[in-house]
Amino acid sequence: PLPLNFYLFALSLCLLFIDLLGNRLVLLAFVTILFFQGVSTGLFFPLSATNTLLAKNTLTTSDRLIYASPSSDLIKTEGRDTVQRLLRLSELKARTVRDLNGDITASHQKRKKLTKLLSDEKHDTRWSPSRGAQYGDEWIQIDLPNPVSIEGIKLLTGKYFSDFPRGLEILDCSAPKAPYKQIKRIAKWQGGIEISSYGYPYHTAQHDVTIVFPQKVTLKCLRINQIAEDLHFDWSIAELRILSH
Repeated sequence: PLPLNFYLFALSLCLLFIDLLGNRLVLLAFVTILFFQGVSTGLFFPLSATNTLLAKNTLTTSDRLIYASPSSDLIKTEGRDTVQRLLRLSELKARTVRDLNGDITASHQKRKKLTKLLSDEKHDTRWSPSRGAQYGDEWIQIDLPNPVSIEGIKLLTGKYFSDFPRGLEILDCSAPKAPYKQIKRIAKWQGGIEISSYGYPYHTAQHDVTIVFPQKVTLKCLRINQIAEDLHFDWSIAELRILSH
């Protein structure tokens, strides 16, 4: 946000113009612009707690609130709980399915050892349906021998930057049969989410497929559905990580 002195100086200039030109429309236009600039930067008004994020990465009521920033729509979409959890993303460990003695299967599976393939630390190898497009019927599934508490997942695209999923649905498939419990649904993938040093959430690049769940889930089976269409790019996963404490 611009400092308050800037707005006072600009307002003084407006008053000078009105005195010299006698044009009230100029003053009205200037004051209107300055007002909305002040509102958008959170300078003039604090926010009610709904759909807003507190600044300084603390999320406590004692901090200044962000008002009508470009982050507001993202907060509304993700919910405050998810944004709060993003602040603790650095505390989570990224584990491979192989670390957890699990197994990976997928639609259009052409390789038998997907677990090894998606845990080999190589960014030039990948799983992909190899159809040259995304049709919304692709999936990948993680089966674990014991229940594990999971905070999120990370699907690394490796060197295949354009092959990120266009939409995702994450399901808990621990039940014996469908329908499975939905954990998170993203109709249109916009990119990962990080928090700026001022406390504003923002989208990162679309190939950063990092998904933090609204709440921690404990499960033995996780299903990741690709639910959108793109007729020009495949869906590729070079490495798969489970985020947990």
